Amino acid sequence: AGVYGLSVWDNTVKVTFKSGAQGTTPEIIKIVPKIDGFVFENHLVARKNCGDSAYFYGMPYDNKRLIFGAIEANKDSFTVKTDISNPPLAAAKALSGYLTEKGIKTYGVKTNSKPPLTPPQGENANSTLRGAGGLRTLHIYFSPPLSAIIKSTNHHSNNSFAEHILKYLSIDEKNQQGTLARSLDVVKKFWASKGLDVSTFFIQDGSGLSPHSAISAKFVNDVLIYMANESKNRAVFLESLPTAGKSGTVKNFLKDTPLQGKAFLKSGSIARVQCYAGYIIDDERSYAITILVNNFSGKRKDVVKEIEQMILRNFYARR
Repeated sequence: AGVYGLSVWDNTVKVTFKSGAQGTTPEIIKIVPKIDGFVFENHLVARKNCGDSAYFYGMPYDNKRLIFGAIEANKDSFTVKTDISNPPLAAAKALSGYLTEKGIKTYGVKTNSKPPLTPPQGENANSTLRGAGGLRTLHIYFSPPLSAIIKSTNHHSNNSFAEHILKYLSIDEKNQQGTLARSLDVVKKFWASKGLDVSTFFIQDGSGLSPHSAISAKFVNDVLIYMANESKNRAVFLESLPTAGKSGTVKNFLKDTPLQGKAFLKSGSIARVQCYAGYIIDDERSYAITILVNNFSGKRKDVVKEIEQMILRNFYARR
């Protein structure tokens, strides 16, 4: 999902299909949220044992998505996700629709461009506006604090949040709009200023989904050590990490082992990749731990189990 100045519904649409026999075209039975003017051209195929192999193609601001690939055959309900092509416009339409339902008239055209109706200025402005007192603030919504946003990002591996946080880093008085290039430069210069070796630090996004992103286990571990020993945000950072065996994406990792509730880890996974990084805190001693497994073969669950056993063997060998 893309990064925009205004986001809504995590910039994500859930599309539910009903599939038939192998080789047939699954039927779209539900779209949430339903966005006016947003259409799908369905070229999906039902197959056995393919899981979610559906792919959506389309450009930002283009209200059409082409669907290719395959999903499981003979399913009454199979849901996949795609991006909202124009989140700001979708938000405007949703708000306008809600106001209309409540009997409140709206004026102007919902569009990407500057609104055609500009509020009047000058002495007679209020007299030309509907309602006593002219323009009035109806509601102010405050964002959760950054600490809460980061905790949600790490607990649920929210890729959209991660991308937005990255872009935000390059907004300042000089640059009113964040860009990927400037934000990546901000991150790299920050860690270099803390004395970390950034020669093995190659990132092209905030989520880690880009195949061009690469980072060494040592660099990640050095970040963890810095955060624990030197950062003024130590407590906030630790609080943002899920607890192994209890919460977030690691609620089943190290479950029912001596390290349940004592390991605070961020997981990361994509095709043939399984990673964990964070801390083990036990008996007033703490360890930074980073494990990055790339290009594994076999089943993911077996890789995760092997990582668990490796952590347990190494940790208790140190005691």
